[in-house]
Amino acid sequence: MDNRADIYSLGVVIYEMLTGELPGKNFEPPSNKTGVDSRLDEVVHRAMEHDPGQRYQQASFLKTEVERITGAPAGPVPPPVSQAASFATPASGGIKTSVETPAIAMMVVSGLSLCGHLFVVLMGLLFLLGGAGFVRSWMPGFMVPGQGAFGVLLLALGLGWIIVMTTVHVVSLVGANRMRKLESYNWAFASAVILTAGGVLSLPGLFTSPLDGLMILGQLGAGIWGLVVLLREPVKSLFNNGETSPLGITNLAGPVKSTLGISNLKIPAVGLMAASGINLVILLLTAALAFLKIDGPAIFVVSALVFLFGSFSVVTFIGAWKMFHRQNHVLSVVGAALALLTPPGFFLGFAFAVWALILLLFDANTKASFKREGDEAGSKPSRKEWMVAAGIVATAAVLLFGIPVMALFSRSARGSRMIHHEVGNPVVAVPFAPFPQMPELPEIPAVFPPTPGLMDTTGSAEQIGDDDVAARLDVSSRISDAAVRTQTLAAIARDAASAGNVWVAGAAIKRIREAGLHDETCQWAALQLCDRGQRKDAVEIALLIRDPAKRDQTLAELSTRKSPAKEPATDR
Repeated sequence: MDNRADIYSLGVVIYEMLTGELPGKNFEPPSNKTGVDSRLDEVVHRAMEHDPGQRYQQASFLKTEVERITGAPAGPVPPPVSQAASFATPASGGIKTSVETPAIAMMVVSGLSLCGHLFVVLMGLLFLLGGAGFVRSWMPGFMVPGQGAFGVLLLALGLGWIIVMTTVHVVSLVGANRMRKLESYNWAFASAVILTAGGVLSLPGLFTSPLDGLMILGQLGAGIWGLVVLLREPVKSLFNNGETSPLGITNLAGPVKSTLGISNLKIPAVGLMAASGINLVILLLTAALAFLKIDGPAIFVVSALVFLFGSFSVVTFIGAWKMFHRQNHVLSVVGAALALLTPPGFFLGFAFAVWALILLLFDANTKASFKREGDEAGSKPSRKEWMVAAGIVATAAVLLFGIPVMALFSRSARGSRMIHHEVGNPVVAVPFAPFPQMPELPEIPAVFPPTPGLMDTTGSAEQIGDDDVAARLDVSSRISDAAVRTQTLAAIARDAASAGNVWVAGAAIKRIREAGLHDETCQWAALQLCDRGQRKDAVEIALLIRDPAKRDQTLAELSTRKSPAKEPATDR
């Protein structure tokens, strides 16, 4: 083994520097892959000859040959005549004019889209500030602010949509303007892609209204027109050579036709990690609020969605981590693809996911970088990497299940102290169905006699100690039969409301698990307290009703119900 082995290694290094890839068994000349001077092909080929006798015998010989080529560069190779003639017009400004026309169309469509987007954002802000009350009339009930988990989720989606879509529209407008001025091929290409993608994604709303249909067709037409023009070789030569856009795409019209930048893969990787982290936080908050606000089968649907999208976010984070270190190409692609589907960070992760997928699937240089990392560090993840991934999954699982469980226990363990709600504004009298008559509750079973201590012979409220009340409620909660226990608690609440003891009534009502009986007892107790002149206490009890329709109906009834002339003293 002599210095000719080093000459071969030097040839491999030169090939990698020129192409960004390691040479294979039957490698292509560098000029075919990147457009470098074809005379360098012979230098690389001779340095990597299989027969050592055919290689350069000294490194100085190779250096001299390279210096000779770089010192007398070859002239640029003109494009084929047929290709140029197929596009250029006889006039000298024909090609430039053919670029400016679609660029102006793209600017108009992008500007209109940006104006429409800002108008929607302004209407949303006015709605949140209360200045656009007319909007509330046609908004679905679950979208009204303050509706628990749905409100938080919609707010997160709205903020992400505003940030990302504003950025997208601005990039599209700037790219179209730079295309008109022939300043940046990559900004122009990005603008055309954005308009085309926006038109395709908006196709389901093509027939919603004539204005929407015109905007969608305008986006689609301008974007496709721009792409067709920009992909023609004579157009590329009009832009600045060798420029690099913020996306890391090197201008194909430059002297060296480099593929997409490897180092820029770290930018979408970091963006995807941030998007998946935001996803997990918002999903966990949504789950916690859902467990506090939602009852019945809906809670299982919310839990399933949180678990599904939370799993997607965890996989996206792991894939982005691998992408950042260029260690697992398949997992990186899967993570980027899942980021396209995962709300609420869908809007934030969408841009980074598309960016990453373009690099991962269509850039040979990026694919080669994953292979090089695999050759150096091994194709299988190390033990440390497996431990980190397992830790991330375990942490996510604990958070996904731990926070909702804690929220559930917090809900059940909330004290029986009732919060006083002042009615600052009178309830607006609106037409509603007649208030239904409350059905008579069945007699209390013999296993738990009625609560004789709540009322004296005159019917006035008796002073009951907290310890005695706690003991009564505790005994009723120990009844094993659920039906008997529920009926007993309802009877305690009715007796307490009849006596004007809102504390006991509220404590008993909160322990009733059956939703229908719970709301009926609340309605009955609220009306009973109102008839006693305890309107504020009645509102407190009415606010415990779980069904929004029944709650609103009860509050409306309380607002129109007449109270006695003099309110008796309230026993607390």
